[in-house]
Amino acid sequence: MRTSVISRSVALAAATLGLAVALPLSLGSTAAFACGEDTAPTAPTQAPEHHDKPAQANFIPEVPGTPMTVTAGGPGFELGVEMANFTGAPYRHIAPAFNVFASADAGDGKHLINLQPADVKVEVMNAGHWLPLTMHHGCDPTLIGDTTPIQAPLADGHARRFMFRISIAADTSKKLTKLDVFTYADGLAKIDRQTLTIAHPAATAKPVPPKPVTPKPTPTATTPAPTTPAPVASNTPATVPAAVVTSTTPSAPAAPVTPATAPVAAELASTGPSGTITALAGAGGALVLLGGGALFAFRRRTAR
Repeated sequence: MRTSVISRSVALAAATLGLAVALPLSLGSTAAFACGEDTAPTAPTQAPEHHDKPAQANFIPEVPGTPMTVTAGGPGFELGVEMANFTGAPYRHIAPAFNVFASADAGDGKHLINLQPADVKVEVMNAGHWLPLTMHHGCDPTLIGDTTPIQAPLADGHARRFMFRISIAADTSKKLTKLDVFTYADGLAKIDRQTLTIAHPAATAKPVPPKPVTPKPTPTATTPAPTTPAPVASNTPATVPAAVVTSTTPSAPAAPVTPATAPVAAELASTGPSGTITALAGAGGALVLLGGGALFAFRRRTAR
């Protein structure tokens, strides 16, 4: 009897878990959540619409080569969604669902690190500006975007496109490296998925302020004491006074001799007669002769 009770308990728990996982996906963009409700709905719940087949929503393919990466703390990554109604009847209110999921082992093998509403920001382009979506926790780690503010009628045979933008907070756990994004048109539609890589930039080292440098005192330039220039010996030959030479023998005047330029020391050491003395002596002798001749003539005239 005890075994059957345990079996029933296990079966009930399994059924509850399956329902909890299925509810967030089946509810999609509706404003009411069965469990894990974080925030009150932003718009009143619309009455469910019944169609023979559901509308479809799919991600618009990215340009080939586009890196499917969103950087934590960096610019948002944009994803386009196209929703089409080929059900045979119009929708009064419909919008695509937009849910995100990220989970990683905490490192101990027992716990998981899940994406939190504060870690992600989802916006949708609406009327020319980005409209933030409120992100709710479901019954599993999936975060459900509340898209009821952009619900609108969609006629049969028509399609509409939406542009969503996802941003990851800079302080998001670095263990979260993959982000799954889901979209669909209503609870019975096929779910489309895109997977993005979460890049975590390396931490930038904080700049260390430089230590203040005390300038060394600049030595004061000293003014050199004025120096008295040493006397410079003149190269002009010294003038030696000529002695009056009395001679009775007339001599021819000597040719002027140009004094040679010689070191001062050599001129001071010379003690012989210079060219100037010779010239003076010759001139003196000539005067004596002239005087003697004049005296001789005067006496002869007197004697007569």
